[in-house]
Amino acid sequence: MTSVTKAVVHRTSPAAVTHRGITTSAAITSAIDHSALLGDVPASDVSVRSIRVASANTSWASAVVHPIDQRTDDAFVALHRVDGRWTVVTLGTAGVGCAVPASLRSDLHLVCEAGY
Repeated sequence: MTSVTKAVVHRTSPAAVTHRGITTSAAITSAIDHSALLGDVPASDVSVRSIRVASANTSWASAVVHPIDQRTDDAFVALHRVDGRWTVVTLGTAGVGCAVPASLRSDLHLVCEAGY
């Protein structure tokens, strides 16, 4: 039996519940779990951690995807909410912050390394 730990949220904004009654962390976790960017990794093999919603623009968020079996490195995730729906913009171990407006990177704990 596999134990799966989901979403630990770090709120940088007051947005705790979406308009559909689903918590922001649950909506973000679901977006990540259903993203094609997870590749061949089943959602049940990862935990979503360190969810952050930007305080300056609550339509942007970040998270960390942690492999439960620790066979790979943690991956950073950038998400954007459009029309009330969270979507994974990019997921990876480097360059993830490049997909986020520069003014929000620090708030989301993301960086844009040279070359990305």
